[in-house]
Parts: sequence; structure tokens; C-alpha cells
Amino acid sequence: MSEHKYREPKYAELPDTSSRTVKPLASAQSCTLPLMAIYPDRTVVSELTGQVTTFEHYCEHLPQIQRHLVITYSSETWLWLLNERWASDPRWTWQVMVQHRPNAKMRQHVSYYGFRPHRGKRKVPFTNMVIDAGSFTNDMDTDLIDLGVKVRSFCNEHGLRMRGSAPGIANQLLRHPLFYPDPRRCVPRFVNNTARKHLPGPFYESYTNGVQRIEAATYIDQEAAYHFAALETPLPNANSIRAAGFERGEGVYARAGGELYEREMRKHGLLHVEAIVPHFSAKRERFLPRTMREPGKRKLWLWTNEIPYLEKMGLRILHLISVWGTDEIDTGMKRYAQWARGISRANPHLKALLLMPYGALGRRPDKIKLHSPHGGDDLLLAGQWIEGTRSHSVRVKTYTANALQLGLIQAHVRTLSLDMAQQLSAKGEEVISVYADGIFIRLGEDRQIPMFAPWRLKEDSLELHLNDSLRVPVRAAVRRDYMAAQVAATDYIEGTVNV
Repeated sequence: MSEHKYREPKYAELPDTSSRTVKPLASAQSCTLPLMAIYPDRTVVSELTGQVTTFEHYCEHLPQIQRHLVITYSSETWLWLLNERWASDPRWTWQVMVQHRPNAKMRQHVSYYGFRPHRGKRKVPFTNMVIDAGSFTNDMDTDLIDLGVKVRSFCNEHGLRMRGSAPGIANQLLRHPLFYPDPRRCVPRFVNNTARKHLPGPFYESYTNGVQRIEAATYIDQEAAYHFAALETPLPNANSIRAAGFERGEGVYARAGGELYEREMRKHGLLHVEAIVPHFSAKRERFLPRTMREPGKRKLWLWTNEIPYLEKMGLRILHLISVWGTDEIDTGMKRYAQWARGISRANPHLKALLLMPYGALGRRPDKIKLHSPHGGDDLLLAGQWIEGTRSHSVRVKTYTANALQLGLIQAHVRTLSLDMAQQLSAKGEEVISVYADGIFIRLGEDRQIPMFAPWRLKEDSLELHLNDSLRVPVRAAVRRDYMAAQVAATDYIEGTVNV
């Protein structure tokens, strides 16, 4: 049947986003507030004087201490203790953000605390912003003053507003004029909602059976995987992203080989297709995304940048059902990736923060509840109830979300890992596991792996203790050390609270 008999569905129109235009971020004033660090052992260190004191001394003299930034772990526990001491003071105030998603752990973040000024000085800033050190690093031995200085300097140097968490700082980078000097549209909500359902996420696969010990293995990974992916793979521009075809049905939009098909395949984004998945041998099947492991004629959701690899493996697309994306390329994320890769090399402590804008591309609209003193609600904080708090809900809007970009970045990382694992296996190497952007290999004697960008040798002669899955055991040593330190700190703090 010829293609011209198929009626081309209308493109889904972009909503009027004139009132929601994503404008470049205005440069913020430099933050000059000094730092105070509260450590898990109840010591408090001042940046200005270098003086080390106890938390009890800090708590008692808090009204006389000049306005400052507080950097700490477990800020909920410290606020509960401070509130126990100062709740009766009418000038005492604080704010806690509470985020509670279905089937997820409730998250709390202390925004600030302090004492309101006396009458006549209402416009004087008075609260102390709280910086969550745990959002920047998992290392409980970190010098908190040094970390706070580096974060503050980073914000000041790049015109960012000082925020109390790494995500709060990172989200601003998606509007930074260095990468997005011109206003841009929001991605339509229904496009983001569809793309989020099909995000590849990190890929984990173990190719070993049962429990065993491997005395010598090699671990290779993609250096700066997400930055490299954003540089290498074309990402769709939010200004022209749209959906075409049968967004809610499964009709034939464009048959393979036709003019419409060729035009749509030049777009970057997400495709809903009907395709024939060949029968693979067990050895080849394991180096495919899991959705490709059932042979036959099937309807699939595919990311455009993984199609060359899948077609090389034998996939044959019959027709398109719907297309989500655009052929216009976004240059802002490419500029960001280049910049962030250079910054993270010079400042390893900012590595986690600089990766967060990628996660923010897939962020969902959400609601958070803000609690402060003097109201009729109760708040569970650090395992203790605070009565009489005022609360109200705030909707968190995600104007900069672009789930298509995140999906393409994740698909690029996954495809590189699977392709490399497949090549190594074809050369006779034993692939133990694909671990997101890394691969564990058991090499034969006198074997060498040719390295090319973005791959690098991360660790050689690695001893592995395997279970049914590598995902936990590979990181067991690091995770045990971190969890032990965290549990010890929590037990110490909770013990003092109970006393």
C-alpha cells in the first residue's frame, strides 16, 4: 500500500509560553557572609576567627553572633536542639522544607534560622542560611569550612545566588547566560511527561552466576560520561520540540523508506516505532537494552542516538508511530558540558554539583511544604515532634526541564558501554559486568585493552567478591566505610538528643 494514502496527522501545537519564557539568569550579588561549621562531634568552627567551640556555647550565644552561613550535616538535629532552647523567644524563627513523594523517603531541608530584629529594624537581614554539606559530598571527614569557602567562591565567581544545597545552585546553571544568553521556550508538559516514562536510566548488568571470587580484574569507565555525551550527541532545542504522529494511538505515521520517514528520522529525541527484533544468541543478547531481548514484531520506544547501534545488531524498523523531538540542535548544553568538564578537572570537589543540571533536565513538577514557627500544625523533625508550626504548600515549577535531552544523554552512555562490552567479548575477553558508564573485565594473561576517548583505565588488578549482582558488592568497601561513619555520627547525635 503506497504511503500517500496515509493521512499525515497534525503536529501537536506548542502551548503559548509567552508568560513562561525561560529568561537568562540575572547576575546575583556576591555573598560575603562568614561561615560557621557544625561537625557531628558537636564542635563549631568559625571561619573568621578559627575559634573552635562547643555546640552548647554556640546555641547559648546565637543571638549575639553576627549573621552567617551555617554548613553542616544533620541540620534537622541541630535545629531541633536550637528550637528547644529558643522556642519561647518571640523573635525566634526558622524554616524547614519538607518534600514527601509517594513510595519515597520524606526529605527535609533546613533553610534558615535566626532572630527577628526589634521593631523599627524590619528591613535588616537577620536569618542564617543553612548549607547542607551532604548534598555536596559523602565524605564525613571533609573540612566543612574549606568546602563552604569553595562553594561560596564558586557562586560569587559565576554570578549565582548562594543556596543551601547543591541542587539549588546547580539548577541556576540551566539559565546561565554563559550557556543560554537568549530567552527560550519551555518544553511542552505532555512531551516531558512522555519522555520521562521512557528514560533509560543507568544500565547495570552482571554476567556471572552465583557467588565467586575474582582475584584479578580490570575496571574501565567513560571519563566524565555525561559531559562527554552532551558534547557528542545532538540534543533537541526546546524552542522547536514538538510531537508528531499518533501520540495517543498506534497507527502508521511514516513507513520506512518513505520521504516522511526520512525527514522524521533526522530529528533528535524519542521515537515510538513498530520494528522486528531478530533472534539473538544468548551471548549477543546480553549486550542489548532489556527491551530488545524479546524477538519478533514489536512496538518499541527508541532514542534516536541509539538506533545506529541497534540496527547494527539487527533491528529493523517497519514504521514510525510517533516522533517526539526536533531537528534543531541545542547548543547551550554543549557549551555547558565543555565548561563543566574544565571546571570539574580543576575543582574535583564540585564534580557532583556540576553533574546535577543533567538530572534537573528530567525533574518533575512537585510540591513542597514549608514549615515555620507559630501555627497550628505539627512537624516531625529529627525523630522529635515540634508542635505549633505554620505550614503552607508551594508548587515547584520546572521551566528548564527537558527530559528528551536527559534521555539522549543516558542513551548515549548506555550505548557506549554496551558497544564496548560487545567488542571486548568478540575479542575473547570475559566481561564480568556493565556498571552504568563502566565495565569490569577479567583479562587473560598478557592481554591489553586499546583505550580511546572517552574510555580510560580506572583500576587494574581489582579483587572482586561477587554475589548474584555486582551493583552492590563492587562498591561494598567504599559503602561500608561511609555507612559506618554515618551511623556512628547519627547514633552520637541521637544519643545526645535523647539525653
